[in-house]
Amino acid sequence: MRRKKSATKMTIAELRARRRQTKSAILHDVRNGMKAVDAASVHGVSRGTLWQWCFADKVFGERIKAARKARIRRAKKIILAEVRAGKLFKDSVKEGSVTAGTVQFWRKRDRVFDAAVQAALKASAAKRRRLAGR
Repeated sequence: MRRKKSATKMTIAELRARRRQTKSAILHDVRNGMKAVDAASVHGVSRGTLWQWCFADKVFGERIKAARKARIRRAKKIILAEVRAGKLFKDSVKEGSVTAGTVQFWRKRDRVFDAAVQAALKASAAKRRRLAGR
């Protein structure tokens, strides 16, 4: 039995345009806080294809890296702001949409972030003690 030919065959130009749109959508989602693999799966792209695109298309790979770094910076700012506002550290981590282990890793690697977290935690604890003493 012969296979039926697809009635809607895409041209190479259409495939390339669709790939550009998909890459753009993935970048948009990563910039807005999603992990790259999660963003790719939302758009129907496998993990392997995503990494293949990152290695084959250097510009796309660099943009993914930059978007990841921006997501990390944003999460660190959120965590610090929440701790400074007086929230408990574990609640602040949840607001940053990361795990406690991830923040622990960041604190070990980034001394400036660790110092800022320690200072914010001390100030927050002092604030809670003052409020409890009233």
